Amino acid sequence: MQVLSGGMGARLFTEVREKRGLCYSVYASYQTFKDRACVMCYAGTTNERAQETLDVTVAELRRLQEGVDRDEVERVQAGLKIFVIMQGRVGPRPVRAPWRRMVLPGPRPAAGGNPGRDQRLTPAAIVEHVRRYPARDCTVVTLGPSALKFPK
Repeated sequence: MQVLSGGMGARLFTEVREKRGLCYSVYASYQTFKDRACVMCYAGTTNERAQETLDVTVAELRRLQEGVDRDEVERVQAGLKIFVIMQGRVGPRPVRAPWRRMVLPGPRPAAGGNPGRDQRLTPAAIVEHVRRYPARDCTVVTLGPSALKFPK
């Protein structure tokens, strides 16, 4: 997910916002549940640029299957390390714990995370995962005067 939406170097920010100037805000996030997960994308744009914004966003989602650069993975790994470090210091952990147990499957990771886990994150592993679990059953929700067409 961070390759798509992990800050100013991420693909959606770079392609949709910076290179093409289609929107003022764009990002992707994910939701996980016990038996499924989904990726949600958001783009705040004008009515006139909405269709092109959707087209470029979907193209970036599909482009993941073509490959991921090593520098993109290194940026994600740095972000994961920062998250693990900050996880123990930010936010009321007792408030988050019951929600995590209810929604996320499997045992809760030990405090401090798994130090070697992010080292298994490689460009090839990301591409393999995206190809193994391709996007399907897409739903597009828009606000505006006209309906948009999902790119083929």
